[in-house]
Amino acid sequence: RQGPHMSTGRPDPAAVRQLMKLAGVSPGGEATDRELIERFVQDRSESAFADLMARHGPMVLAVCKRHLRDPHAAEDAFQAVFIVLARRAGAVKWRESIGGWLFEVASRVAKKSAAQAARRSVREGARAEHAPE
Repeated sequence: RQGPHMSTGRPDPAAVRQLMKLAGVSPGGEATDRELIERFVQDRSESAFADLMARHGPMVLAVCKRHLRDPHAAEDAFQAVFIVLARRAGAVKWRESIGGWLFEVASRVAKKSAAQAARRSVREGARAEHAPE
């Protein structure tokens, strides 16, 4: 089956953007993740950081929600991931895309949060059993 642009002989613009992204080429002025991080590190650019959050936030939140049943805990983990990014921005040798790094950090933060919640639940349950009536 031919794609929507194959009949005209022109490549699909979405496919071109994806190939450019994979090659690390910035299309039409859109900064790569590495360029945005460099801008954040050098200038403390809030707009660069906001662009990174807008670009990767949905994935980070989805990872946090996958590991945490409580939506408030997922939001807290989401925020923690971007705090880690802000703190580590100048210390990591970045690739063109930071999606994989954010995915790993989100997974670790969410799993750690889930483990802490489970331990807290066990402690609270033990306290309730030993509490006088």
